[in-house]
Amino acid sequence: MEPTLHAGDFILVAPIDMGAQPLRLGDLVVCPHPFQRRMIVKRVASIAGDQVALIGDNPDESHDSRGFGSVAVVQLLGRVTSKL
Repeated sequence: MEPTLHAGDFILVAPIDMGAQPLRLGDLVVCPHPFQRRMIVKRVASIAGDQVALIGDNPDESHDSRGFGSVAVVQLLGRVTSKL
């Protein structure tokens, strides 16, 4: 997620409550990578019902929805609220 986040940065993540504060385009979210055993932080690029497309801030180096497709909203672990 460079240049927004760098390796070693700490982030605070809040659970997503679609009723109180729905996802918005541009939100940073955390979810498991669909094909690898790791968590990823990506930006919400589009929302279509219960699916979201995610994109990295460095598209030339990013593993995101352009490669693995949209992910279900229920797969999102939370929204990034702060970088420490």
